[in-house]
Amino acid sequence: GTADGAGQGSSAAVAGAAGATPVVWEDRIFVSSLDNETMDLVGICIDRKTGNVLWKKILGIGFSDEGRGKNLASPSPVTDGERVFFLFGTSDLVALDFDGNILWQKNLEKEHGKFDILDEARKAAGGRLRSIRIFLKKLQLIFKVL
Repeated sequence: GTADGAGQGSSAAVAGAAGATPVVWEDRIFVSSLDNETMDLVGICIDRKTGNVLWKKILGIGFSDEGRGKNLASPSPVTDGERVFFLFGTSDLVALDFDGNILWQKNLEKEHGKFDILDEARKAAGGRLRSIRIFLKKLQLIFKVL
């Protein structure tokens, strides 16, 4: 796929498919993706004006879903203007500075127990809203710890 330069007339090739929405902060575009060759989950920073990849970091191990474009790189990154945070469906949560240096890296499932967004969404869709409320409370507790 490509990440467009937000009206700047440029684009950059990204490693592979992902459903993530790129996040733009000033002159940088951050996006998560799956590297189709290595099957790694990656965080990518792209120069908004030129479309050049400034850095690409391996942040987890992903998988391909038989070419249908589904993988665990779908959650969109977020930023506070100083750091960028990538969360993957594997429960890997990583904070990097804008230069691509990893500040910290955690696996939420290993540290806080079962973390299955898809499972919780299925339960909620099946009418079990109590499950999703418990899941969201658990996430609130996790982020207080971080």
